[in-house]
Amino acid sequence: MDGDVNIIVATKAFGMGIDKENVRYVIHYQIPGSLEDYYQEAGRAGRDGQTSYAILLYHTSDLRIQQYFIDQAIPKILWLKRCWTSFAARLRLRVT
Repeated sequence: MDGDVNIIVATKAFGMGIDKENVRYVIHYQIPGSLEDYYQEAGRAGRDGQTSYAILLYHTSDLRIQQYFIDQAIPKILWLKRCWTSFAARLRLRVT
């Protein structure tokens, strides 16, 4: 933190704890999970107002991984219908 080291390599979890003003580059080796994550992580560079760069390195397989996580986060229509039917039956609602 006192400037003796020119390069810091960090995981996402550790990197978010880096609070140095003179970071010039933030290099992502994979696509972050969200635009908010990218914005927060890239924002570690240039806190002293000097020119800095955020660089994103990725492979197309990274996109498939992120798409998988998105797909898993959204409930499937059949599952929602089953939940609603079960809920309606417990409340004796008419399901159409």
